[in-house]
Amino acid sequence: MDAVGYRASYKLSEMRRALLLKLNRGGDALDSAWAEFEADPDKLAYQELMRYVPKSQRTVWHEKAMAVSEQGDLDSLIELWLSAKRPSVLPNGSTAPATSSWRA
Repeated sequence: MDAVGYRASYKLSEMRRALLLKLNRGGDALDSAWAEFEADPDKLAYQELMRYVPKSQRTVWHEKAMAVSEQGDLDSLIELWLSAKRPSVLPNGSTAPATSSWRA
């Protein structure tokens, strides 16, 4: 998919989640954001995911997202981890790179 197609698809997903919220289906909006994050864990998908996570559950969802993020490519991971404001602690709890699980 080209960049324009990707942005259009992303916007449609974002609009769908906003509509789900208006229909009091926040759980469905969260499920949708989680599926998108799992498919491509990056900074934007993380930010979108956290929009739908209840404040009381943010720590749990953050840890869950960081665990899944290890499946992403290295460029996206670095940007995600820095934006998540936890650059000193990697998702696996170590402070050394876990390069065996990264895709370059």
